[in-house]
Amino acid sequence: MQEQGDLRYFLNQKQKFDVRAVLILLHKGKVFVRRENTKQDLYILPGGAVKFNEESQSAAEREAYEELGLTDLKLEFAGILENFWKLKKIDYQQLNLIYRQEVNDEIYHQLQHLNYRNFDLPPNSDLQWARVDQIEDTLHPKGIVKTCYPKVEIQHLINHQKFGF
Repeated sequence: MQEQGDLRYFLNQKQKFDVRAVLILLHKGKVFVRRENTKQDLYILPGGAVKFNEESQSAAEREAYEELGLTDLKLEFAGILENFWKLKKIDYQQLNLIYRQEVNDEIYHQLQHLNYRNFDLPPNSDLQWARVDQIEDTLHPKGIVKTCYPKVEIQHLINHQKFGF
């Protein structure tokens, strides 16, 4: 959802650009994801638009609170993914600034039992813990899975999606 100050805008009718803070929350080989309600399995990491004059880590922390009710995270910068794709005749360019944390059992269980209707999420959101190795091909944007392992070095990734999903 577009909010005031979001770094998310149309350059013209056929080109859109945005900057997104991405959260990778890990627990014992699992990652916390949102399953999109599409015809195919499609998983997306929590996060959202960075606002003008906001540091990306602050945006990641804000999104963790707005979408999941989490505070006091110790996020580490995991990388950047430049994502390019086309959907419904619109060309998109998105910078994903990725932050990661291995969470403790308490946060893991809190997210398992969270009432997502109380948070800023799309209707019918299906959030869940998934094994990283089982969603490698269905986690979007493509390539971001490389940052979903603890202690992996900072990544600079580029994804050119040939067609929309």
